[in-house]
Amino acid sequence: MFDLITAHDFYTMLVQDFDDFMEEPHSARRAVHCAISAHHLTDWVWHDKISNDRNLKTRFGVSDLREFAAWVDAHSVWMTFIHNIANGTKHVRKKQSFETM
Repeated sequence: MFDLITAHDFYTMLVQDFDDFMEEPHSARRAVHCAISAHHLTDWVWHDKISNDRNLKTRFGVSDLREFAAWVDAHSVWMTFIHNIANGTKHVRKKQSFETM
């Protein structure tokens, strides 16, 4: 898809989304784009780097994407917020479980 081929390519896009958001932190559009990219980075890393690497699976103590996503969530204070933002836009939640300013 376009020039997104590896997890590194996707991460580069996430950094650009974050930089855009930092330029305009009041922009819901930029915040949501950044959150959605961050939310999907776990999938990209899993499929590009970990799914076929027995050593990495052992190192992280995971055997599938669901377990890896749980590992990422457990090791990041931000992923809960990222999931809430990304899923909140996907599922059209009018009232979020968190507040924004």
